[in-house]
Amino acid sequence: MNDDEIKEIADKLISHSRESTAYVGIVDENQDFYIKANRDGLRLLSAELLYASINNNESKIWGIKNEWFEGSALHLNHIQLIDGDRATILDTSDQPDGMTLLGKIGCGAAGIVLAIFIIVGAFMTIKAIINWI
Repeated sequence: MNDDEIKEIADKLISHSRESTAYVGIVDENQDFYIKANRDGLRLLSAELLYASINNNESKIWGIKNEWFEGSALHLNHIQLIDGDRATILDTSDQPDGMTLLGKIGCGAAGIVLAIFIIVGAFMTIKAIINWI
């Protein structure tokens, strides 16, 4: 499918939808996220996704109208178009960042300090018991 055909489909979705009644919401029920939307909202969001797929701008960021998300727990501000297939994208997303590494080092250091305090406390308690006897 070429870009002109995709644009034609997106234009049809928009022409058959009423922006004034469109609603798209992202709902969070106990960490279970889902989209709650009416037909106009789904059609307009689909059109935005289609436009983003043919976007040739250098920034590869496509804005979304926040009016559609009124009352929603989460709002989508933009769509970021990235290059690559799913395997490549997931490989780069799963790499640990600096904060993860820093957190592991911090927790390890805290564990070592705690172990030292426990050993010193036990030694001091035994010494105090021996001196008391």
